[in-house]
Amino acid sequence: QFLFLCPLSFRESHLFFFPLSNFLLSSLGDAEMAKRISKIKILILEFLSEVPVSWDETVVLDGQIGEYVLIARRKGENWFIGGLNNWDERTVEVDLSRFTNGAYNAKVINDGVNANRQAEDFLVERFDVDSQDRINMIMKKGGGFVLVLTK
Repeated sequence: QFLFLCPLSFRESHLFFFPLSNFLLSSLGDAEMAKRISKIKILILEFLSEVPVSWDETVVLDGQIGEYVLIARRKGENWFIGGLNNWDERTVEVDLSRFTNGAYNAKVINDGVNANRQAEDFLVERFDVDSQDRINMIMKKGGGFVLVLTK
């Protein structure tokens, strides 16, 4: 359903299809994608094991057709916030006041510093957040992010 934003080369943005899409199996890549991600297989499997197969709530946060989309999905007290970008690098702000009530653990899978030149470049960060936080996410060309908030 967000195919128009999918980059031609592998990006961690393929992961973003899982919390954003209702079509889980159609989001799995082909054999070429599997071969290219073998070096990060453990991270990907860990992330996929956290993604629910059904959701309690879905909220479209922001977006412009053909440019970018930000969507948040909730299961229980946990939120999965994903962003997909076209080929224009941009920074988006995620205001956590609408998602969190109290302290949460955050995990971000985001474009790395060199992602505009090396599509496989990504980073994973973990930190604590609360409802007063705002997080600026840089989405590289053809990239995006996943922000997972867990109690």
